[in-house]
Amino acid sequence: MFQIAQSPTLYLMSLILPTGCKCTIVKNVTYRIVCPDFATALRVWNRRMRCIYPLLQSGDVVEVMGEGFYEISNPLP
Repeated sequence: MFQIAQSPTLYLMSLILPTGCKCTIVKNVTYRIVCPDFATALRVWNRRMRCIYPLLQSGDVVEVMGEGFYEISNPLP
């Protein structure tokens, strides 16, 4: 909860993520999203362009993890 209070972006992401997914900040520029299963993680990854990227700044990275699923984006331009 402390991270959410410190980051408006993290708070907004917590509102749009599916139930069961958690988001944390790693290394100040990486947003790590952990989902409970493969299907949910894949759905979050496929929707990152529309839903998550508009909330981020240049240089930020998105990392999505789920059971048997792992993807990491390139830094945003």
